[in-house]
Amino acid sequence: MELIDDEGKLFGRVNVVDALVVLILLAVVVAGIAVVGVLSGDAEPETRYATIDLGPQSEHVAEQISEGDVMYLEGSGDNLTVTDVYRSASNSDDEERAGGAHVVIRAELNGQLAEDDQREDRVFQFGGQRLHVGQTLTIDTLEYTTEGEVRSVAGEETTLPVNETELVVETTVPTATADEIAEGDTYRIAGDTVATVESVRTHVAGDNRRRVVVGLTAKTIDTSSGPAFGDQPVVLGSTIPVRTDAYAFAGNVTRRGALEESGEETTVSVTATLDNVKPDVADNLEAGMTETERGETVATIDAVESEPASVILESEDGNIYERDHPRNLDLTLDLELEGRETESGLRFHGEPLREGETIILDFGTVIVTVEVTDIDR
Repeated sequence: MELIDDEGKLFGRVNVVDALVVLILLAVVVAGIAVVGVLSGDAEPETRYATIDLGPQSEHVAEQISEGDVMYLEGSGDNLTVTDVYRSASNSDDEERAGGAHVVIRAELNGQLAEDDQREDRVFQFGGQRLHVGQTLTIDTLEYTTEGEVRSVAGEETTLPVNETELVVETTVPTATADEIAEGDTYRIAGDTVATVESVRTHVAGDNRRRVVVGLTAKTIDTSSGPAFGDQPVVLGSTIPVRTDAYAFAGNVTRRGALEESGEETTVSVTATLDNVKPDVADNLEAGMTETERGETVATIDAVESEPASVILESEDGNIYERDHPRNLDLTLDLELEGRETESGLRFHGEPLREGETIILDFGTVIVTVEVTDIDR
């Protein structure tokens, strides 16, 4: 059989021109595959899990971010799926995001494992770029668009390291605010409960002021430097916000891993003085009076002694004389106080109880500041 017959057909079956076209097309396809293979560095599909800190978000956006959200990258087969979400308090000064939430997500990233000439190794790429810690990554879904910093890229863990952390926080607020704080109150952000009030103690701190000691169970997230509540590290002395529908305050962390003040409750007998007291105040202080906080007696007057207050006079010739004040009195109070014995010493009303220092007492009808002169343990 002739290779090309009289009709120009290859082996009498295929037109020579058609055969050449097919060969050219095959050559182009093979070359294209080869070029793609070179450019991709023999890339293979690969999955990584990343923790991404989205930072402060408005209440609206924070509510939209949820498990199962998916982002597809145009022009590639890469995609991102949110597998876990942590929302907590935000200290943002941005007006749009004030009162919103600090959001951290865990995400599954389906990308490529490709050769990196600079590192002479294969690296994980997402959207054609190497994914690394510290990188800013844009999250663009049908519901929202935001960006965050990649904190970690590793393993197959789909959930975030979130824990319930017990904290004691202290602050001073108006008495009306202190009265609103109760066990069981919850701090909610974008539908999530981020903190629960487990215990409350109040101490008088002045006229219409109360020092509040609150035991909280807070939802914290583990970071390289320890647990954090939103964007605030949870360390002694740090300040964290607490907000409900009825009140808001910022409290200083005084203890971790507990819900009550440190130390053991103890009853202490104290002698205190109050000098140069006006008669109307002195008449309102008598044995048997008590100071109560949330239904508990914290101070009791056992006895009151009085004597005329001294007054210093100077005569026309410059001589100095000490005389009894015609009306004012010096008082000595025998008190029984409910304090706490701590490693650093006695405390009352959340403050150190020491001789020579003053304490505030609120007996309802009268508030006085007295100086401690003797402590009988």
